[in-house]
Parts: sequence; C-alpha cells; structure tokens
Amino acid sequence: MVQSGTIELLVGDQVVDECKENDLLGYMSLIDGSVRSSSAKAISEVTASIIDERRFRYMVDEIPNFATYVMKAMAQRIRGLAGSV
Repeated sequence: MVQSGTIELLVGDQVVDECKENDLLGYMSLIDGSVRSSSAKAISEVTASIIDERRFRYMVDEIPNFATYVMKAMAQRIRGLAGSV
C-alpha cells in the first residue's frame, strides 16, 4: 500500500496506471498465486507498507471493509485498462 509518493504500473513499456497515497499494488498475485502482470516504477520518493500473504488473507477474512477496498481497487484498475485498449 502506497503511503506517499507515486508509482507507475507498466505493462512492457506502456504506463497503464499510477498508484498514489492509499492505493494498493501487487495484490492480484496474493489473490490467485500467479506471477505479476505488470512492473512498478517509483517516479517520486515513495513510502509504502508491505502486506505479506498471511497478513493479506487475515485482513480479507477479518476486516470486511478491506476486502471491499481490494475489490474496488481491482474494478477501477480493470475499467482503466479497458478504457485504454
């Protein structure tokens, strides 16, 4: 989770999204166990919190608002990718 700064998400050389304060990245691999689908590049100084798989699963199971937050982030990212095609 980005605490401050900006991170670009890239597929190949194309920027597909930006993550800023309170945005999540890297969560899809925690959900389905697959390899990452994009690369991340800090474009400013970044402070971030790392959530490992154990903590991620706990938060999804025990904090309903977190699961909703992840689903919302995923939906926004998918909609953004669909709009750029």
